[in-house]
Amino acid sequence: MFGHFTYLGYDMLFTIPLILFLMLRSGASVRKHCFVIAVSTVLLTAYGFLIWPIGLRWGTWQYHPEKMLGVAVFGTHLEDILWWLLTALLFVSFIAVSSECEKDEHSFLRSEVAGFWQSFHFAAAGLRQFNEERNLAIMASNGVGAFIVAVYAHSLLWLALIAFVIFTVLAFEMMNSAVETMFDCLMPYKHPNAKKVKDTMAAASLFVSFGAIAVGITFLCALFFGGR
Repeated sequence: MFGHFTYLGYDMLFTIPLILFLMLRSGASVRKHCFVIAVSTVLLTAYGFLIWPIGLRWGTWQYHPEKMLGVAVFGTHLEDILWWLLTALLFVSFIAVSSECEKDEHSFLRSEVAGFWQSFHFAAAGLRQFNEERNLAIMASNGVGAFIVAVYAHSLLWLALIAFVIFTVLAFEMMNSAVETMFDCLMPYKHPNAKKVKDTMAAASLFVSFGAIAVGITFLCALFFGGR
């Protein structure tokens, strides 16, 4: 799957997104313990800087030269230094955030997982609109048909594009429905500004639908006339 990645690519792919998530979700806790995090990260990186070349000389592991940048600092590969730096930063930050959460008598990991699943629960409740909104049902049905045709076209590019268009159209239509429902609840009486907002959302949904139709026509032309 990652055969064309360099080792530096692996380092960044599996650490930076998680580090960024921690910074965004618990920035206050990270800043509160930034000194301890920085010192611990530097010490762990220094440990790896010293111990990693010994493992290489002993043949504990080996590298594929074509996946290396060929840059070394005092005999230690740059990829190894960054791996220790990023991994240490990730784990030390996670420990700092978890310890801060334990003071409030809750688990950071458990609360994040619970919140993640709760968001799915709310989203599933929102999907009930497919039973209530005619346009959503029509778009979803047409989208499934278009996706099936794209699968049999044996083109990953078209498949990805059509999937993106389908979900975009459905998302806009659901936002349109949500805005209409909100204004109907807040302003049961007719208000010109409320009508303007609802009409604008309906127009936005219509524009996206026109774009989806254009993509569909282009796809059918490419399918029947051999275009790419």
